[in-house]
Amino acid sequence: MGLLDDLEKVMEMGLEPPQDMPQVFKDCIQDLGGSEIKLVSQKFLQVSDLRSQQNRLSMSLKQIRSPFLNEDEERMLNAKTQMPVTLVEP
Repeated sequence: MGLLDDLEKVMEMGLEPPQDMPQVFKDCIQDLGGSEIKLVSQKFLQVSDLRSQQNRLSMSLKQIRSPFLNEDEERMLNAKTQMPVTLVEP
């Protein structure tokens, strides 16, 4: 098995995120008005995640650590309504 095969296997299984996110991220989220701050997912970005034509960031259900949407957001998701989000990056 080569390095590329190993990388694909890790990506399929999902990453094991750290126990908690760095404090600098928490501070940034609080500064943006966020609440109930928790690490939801960690992933390698794919080419499709960066294409402006696709206008989305895919999240694998295998990589989501805990529920994070409120009831209104859950309804929007089920209705396939677009939701604006803020992406916090390193």
